[in-house]
Amino acid sequence: MSDEGRYTIRPDDSLSRSMAWLRAMIERGLQGGELVVMFKRPRRSTEQNRKLWAMLRDVARQIPLTIDGEMVWADETDWKDVFTAAYRRETRVARGLNGGVVMLGMRTSQMSQAAVSDLIEMIYAYGSEWGVEWSEPADGQGTDAPEPVSPDPLAKTKGNQDDG
Repeated sequence: MSDEGRYTIRPDDSLSRSMAWLRAMIERGLQGGELVVMFKRPRRSTEQNRKLWAMLRDVARQIPLTIDGEMVWADETDWKDVFTAAYRRETRVARGLNGGVVMLGMRTSQMSQAAVSDLIEMIYAYGSEWGVEWSEPADGQGTDAPEPVSPDPLAKTKGNQDDG
């Protein structure tokens, strides 16, 4: 037997069938020694992960970010940290090894599917406010990512966006 068994139980599944499977797996597993049984909600899906990173790339290509007081083109990982901190509504800060400040982000791989859906909606709202052109439609059918709107991070600021 492998070290892990995974069985997804959905609200419309037969509880008696699920309990029979669970009992059989526990009995089988106990033959090899002690077991740990955990119950948890599903984490983000592969589809959510693809959509999340496509959206983060779109934002990174079209909106500059202020880092250390300068407007720069940040990558999608920096934007992920910004959005997950906003989603969490709190900031965790650590002292860096050389005395600087390190903002601690949140791992989206540990977020529930519902939480990732909320995060995606937050990114959509932010991107809509800033006029982001999404490379992937809301229904999840992907297209090619757009080129950056401007190589000059100051050319497109919230108060000076082109409407056309």
